[in-house]
Amino acid sequence: MTMEQGFSLNMLRKLAADPDYRDVSLPAVDRVRLLSRMGSRVELSEDVPPRHYLRSGVEMERMASVYLQEGRLENAYVLYNKFITLFVEKLPAHRDYQQCSLPEKQLIMKKLQEVAFPRKDELKKLLQEKYSLEHSEYLRAQAATAEAEGRGLQLQQLSLLGDDRGRGQEENRGWGLQL
Repeated sequence: MTMEQGFSLNMLRKLAADPDYRDVSLPAVDRVRLLSRMGSRVELSEDVPPRHYLRSGVEMERMASVYLQEGRLENAYVLYNKFITLFVEKLPAHRDYQQCSLPEKQLIMKKLQEVAFPRKDELKKLLQEKYSLEHSEYLRAQAATAEAEGRGLQLQQLSLLGDDRGRGQEENRGWGLQL
């Protein structure tokens, strides 16, 4: 886009907004990074007992599994990231975490090791492959559009050149010159 063309309203909105993981113009790595960022946004309240988070964690893992079965890869990836962030980074810093029962903690740790980490890694690979294909298709479409626009510009220039030649011959005839 040249400066003479200016920016469309949609383009300005896109530039001003936070990047979106659905934006196929972004490279696969950036799109997956945006999903990871979404998954790492977890707020913890010191007023809520840790056992409530531990019980909710079992439900989070179940929902992530359902998303995966339904083929909703992005939702599953974000939820597994939230699960990991909550139980690896956030909850151990809770003031009452040490008072939680050991079996509940062990269940969550088992789910982290056996389910959440492996599935998150697998989903990351799948999403990167999916996004790489989408980005490649986007780049091919952009190249085809640019090529078509380039051909249109060439035809326009040839047309103008033809008009100039015709006009020049007419002017030269008036002077009695032959080309």
